[in-house]
Amino acid sequence: MNKLVLSYVVLILFPILFILNYTSRLNREIIIADSINEKLALTNNLSNTLNNHIAHIEGISNQVAYNSQMLHFLSTPFEMNQEELNNYTNAILPFMSNLRGLNKYAIDSISIYSTNETIPETWNYFLHASNITDFAWYGAFIESSEKEKWLIGDNLGSLGINVHERHTEYMAYIKKLFDTDGAYLGLLIIQITEKSFVDNILLWVKDEENIFLINKKERELVNAKSFDEDFGIDTFFRILESGREYRYDHDTIITFKELSNIDLILFYKSSIDQANEAFKHTMKIMRSIIIVSSILLILVIYYIVKKTVGDMNSIARTMIRAASGDLSASVETTRMDEVGQIGESYNVLISRINTLIDKVVEKEMAQKNAQLNALQYQINPHFIYNTLDIFRMKLEISGEVETGNAIATFGKLLRYNLKGRDQYTTLIEEINQVENYMDIQKFRLGDNIKWHCDIPSELANQKVVKLILQPIVENSIIHGYRGYGTCLTISIYIKRYDDRYDIYIEDDGNGIDPDKLQYINHEFKISKYDRMRDKIIDRGIGLTNVNLRIKIFYGNAYYIKVESQKGKGTKVIIPIQLEGELDV
Repeated sequence: MNKLVLSYVVLILFPILFILNYTSRLNREIIIADSINEKLALTNNLSNTLNNHIAHIEGISNQVAYNSQMLHFLSTPFEMNQEELNNYTNAILPFMSNLRGLNKYAIDSISIYSTNETIPETWNYFLHASNITDFAWYGAFIESSEKEKWLIGDNLGSLGINVHERHTEYMAYIKKLFDTDGAYLGLLIIQITEKSFVDNILLWVKDEENIFLINKKERELVNAKSFDEDFGIDTFFRILESGREYRYDHDTIITFKELSNIDLILFYKSSIDQANEAFKHTMKIMRSIIIVSSILLILVIYYIVKKTVGDMNSIARTMIRAASGDLSASVETTRMDEVGQIGESYNVLISRINTLIDKVVEKEMAQKNAQLNALQYQINPHFIYNTLDIFRMKLEISGEVETGNAIATFGKLLRYNLKGRDQYTTLIEEINQVENYMDIQKFRLGDNIKWHCDIPSELANQKVVKLILQPIVENSIIHGYRGYGTCLTISIYIKRYDDRYDIYIEDDGNGIDPDKLQYINHEFKISKYDRMRDKIIDRGIGLTNVNLRIKIFYGNAYYIKVESQKGKGTKVIIPIQLEGELDV
């Protein structure tokens, strides 16, 4: 046992020391990879926030561009009458004010530069398009197929479209307006400050000085910052053009994301120095933990090995007792590990052996009782056969050929029932026995009884328990036949499955009451052979007898099932194991 403990220590402690050094390098790589993924995810979140800003502003512009009342107002000459003034003050101006009320992202101004110069210029909402036609960007935009565009930085600062202070920190969204017939009505211009555009994303990060917005078209910074000396804007665009999503160099991570519908790129620069310090501190703690854990490990392994070896010795002693013939010995264990499973498996094995022994004893007792019963009633069967032959010949001499044939058939039935000690026969012999029995019944009932049989040829020589079909056919005639003047048809057929086949005996007779049918099926399912009371003999050769013998020879999972409808007929189903799978 001591050698086993030492082996465990060598095999576990040394690998742990090796793994510690290996994981120190691996963990650093993981920290770098996790930091990169974290920064990429943060950059995506920041860009999504900015894209939401953009989508919000574009959504406001769509409310104007698709408002039928506004388009009608812009396309219709304005007249200074009471009705026009009421519409202007009660509908148009409140609508524009409400758009400012939707100002979720600090919009600086919303203006419509209309080609309809009959509309009065009011509060920076409605201005004439002639105010901006002199700017260089206007003519090119109007003549282009573009419907909207963003203006950023110096381009916007030179426009002079804002009535407030003009400087380079404004951004503007410009959208062409058309009436329902496609006629040009003017421009909608929404202005925001670059600061308000960026402020909301700064809530996500602590190092806001490392957040940059870059004008992709002008290749310059938007939010009035500058890169450090080691990293210029040209370096950034080389990374962008390379197709990579990030750059990692000297514990610095650079991530970026292009924004939607606008020539802006979000740029985020961060360091993993803090993560490195945390990693070094963690490694110190891990080394201390491993030293303490190693000592505890040795103690725990010693205890586990000692306990396991003791339990294995107990199981071995129990097995030796079983090998010497004491099958009552069982392993007592409360363990849930592999040793406990060995003990439980051994207990299950002993239980199954005892069960199989009991079943073998039951079958032997059943066979002996059946043989004694048969011997008790044979009464010199050769004498009976000879006597029946004398009767048959006498009847044939006197012209009673049909009666003589019936007696000969009865003799065949008797020989089949009493011959040999084997409890098995073939399926075709069972069918022949039924045929002999039906010949006798036809002698009694004539054409009032009919039967047919459909048995697959490949199953003809399958072994079955002897005398299981004729008693059920007899039961169908006794309980199903309605009397003279009526006809009873009996059918025998088979359905085959993977590991068994079912024999169906079906008649169109009286049927069975539902309550009685339920009781019969319940009894068939739960019934067991009682060798102390010899139930198999006391109950005769009926369905109960057949059911009990099937259970004895095939197992309790095999039992007769009965289906019936009162006045329509009955179906008896006998399950039989395929040859080679008998539970004997």
